[in-house]
Amino acid sequence: MNRLAQFIKINFKRAYTLLHVCVFTIVSPFLSKKHWVISERGTDARDNSWHFYNYMKREHPEQKIYYIIKRDSADYEKVKDDAVEWGTMHTLWLALSAEKFISSHHFRVSLPYRGASAYIKKIEKKFYFLQHGIINHDHPMWHADSVTMRLFVCGALPEYQFISSTFGYEKGIVRYTGLARYDALTDYHTKRQILVMPTWREYLSTSEEVFLASDYYREYQSLLTDDELVGYLEQKNIQLVFYPHYEIQKYLKHFETQSKNVILASFDEYDVQQLLKESALLVTDYSSVLFDFAYMEKPSLYFQFDRDEFEQKHYAKGYFDSDTMGFGKVSFTNEELKRDIIDIVENQFELSDVYRKRIDGFFVMRDQKNCERIYQAILEQ
Repeated sequence: MNRLAQFIKINFKRAYTLLHVCVFTIVSPFLSKKHWVISERGTDARDNSWHFYNYMKREHPEQKIYYIIKRDSADYEKVKDDAVEWGTMHTLWLALSAEKFISSHHFRVSLPYRGASAYIKKIEKKFYFLQHGIINHDHPMWHADSVTMRLFVCGALPEYQFISSTFGYEKGIVRYTGLARYDALTDYHTKRQILVMPTWREYLSTSEEVFLASDYYREYQSLLTDDELVGYLEQKNIQLVFYPHYEIQKYLKHFETQSKNVILASFDEYDVQQLLKESALLVTDYSSVLFDFAYMEKPSLYFQFDRDEFEQKHYAKGYFDSDTMGFGKVSFTNEELKRDIIDIVENQFELSDVYRKRIDGFFVMRDQKNCERIYQAILEQ
């Protein structure tokens, strides 16, 4: 596409969106504004928004709800009764006329043409942020001078203290309620399964060439094909499930394994929370899933071969120090990680008292009433 055609396409979208916002402004006094809109990325229904949606359907069916999702999403059937198609002008109108917009991600990812700013101010006044996971690094994109919202949900006491004191929000917006999805971290059966779930790196997502030349790719490919580790897993009848972050899933096809005990898990075929609930050990790096696993009091290991690069290029270090606050050992090489994995398996996947004590201090509330607290907080704001 040449530059002129691209310029015309972009500005047509802007003009089209602006026209809809102008029409909405004229007719808005005549529209009902009692419905709530819930979303995640617009492509899924399996995170905090999905669990809160489930709670609302069960406990408050009187409240009209729409759930934004693509029709071809693997999760569409879960919300089809209240689904509204991602990226359509119908979605935009429902969002603009909603009483509340509730999401685990920024609402812009769920609406048509993300670059259009005409409707941003209208929606952020009723934006309730459920979070994608507990924040452990500093995220300037979520500071008050970058985004406006009515509610900022926190999942743990230290996180709440960090965000409420440094992100610049007015008193009452940041609330410690617990994450919605944590209410479902009960009633599970643990398998002889190790979950390897690293987070993403924005600086590696630019192209396949960049990704394939990265330490990230080499380190994890090396782990998945390590002869000693793979042989040990087969001997002990343990499965290792490699499930990289949503943003890295597009590169999953480049990873290889020759063992039936090593599974390359895709987003469409595997549910993150189910993997967390059924796994006996988590190996991650800086991902917030480490908190989900700790919430269930199961052992974790951290693989941080690129700590300095990650903190310089992706997320700046926040309040959480893996060395002093973490819920498992930190490894910096494949060889260290392999030894730590084997040690935990030989110890029957037991969580040590040191890490159990840290978990108890981090999660002050563990009562399966997070969705209820979130609901009350939404009503109050």
